[in-house]
Amino acid sequence: MKIISSPLVNIFNAFPLPVFVANKNLEIKYFNDAAKELFENTETPKSNKLCGKLLSCAHERRSEAGCGSTPYCKDCVIRSMVETLSTGEKKFRKLSHMQLLKNGFIEDVTLLVSGKCIELENTELVILTLENITELIDIRKEITICMHCTKLRKTEKEWQDVEEYFYKNSNLCFTNSICPTCLESEYDHNK
Repeated sequence: MKIISSPLVNIFNAFPLPVFVANKNLEIKYFNDAAKELFENTETPKSNKLCGKLLSCAHERRSEAGCGSTPYCKDCVIRSMVETLSTGEKKFRKLSHMQLLKNGFIEDVTLLVSGKCIELENTELVILTLENITELIDIRKEITICMHCTKLRKTEKEWQDVEEYFYKNSNLCFTNSICPTCLESEYDHNK
């Protein structure tokens, strides 16, 4: 079965996120160029490999039986997504923390996994994207804040307002309100 026709290959490869097409058995039938960045081996792997093998999942590598056979596999978000979508769910989107082998070392990555079930030539398949958001998550892990004025450290010598930091790093804007505790302590004139 030819999974992706020639014009669609160009569209898939233009997509900046890793895109995979898998069957219910978690065999990868197709992946785009961006997906190759997730592979440990620099050579382009063949399709029809199980997800864990293709992605160089550290758990898969620890087991002689491979992908799907370790105690961690039951919690695999990719496996869970394919199973969920196969039962009739329309779409799936979830964060996943994975350990992938990269250049011989285990790398902890946080992926935003999204998927949708499709039927192609009477075969049920799943299209999934794996967006590596590790850097975004790491930004949130530790932020140095001034204990006096609450500015955030930008560099060793630069500090910036909390509002400015969050706007620039996450596109969040702040609005004003007052919490019940402050309302009571600041504005309760009956005391």
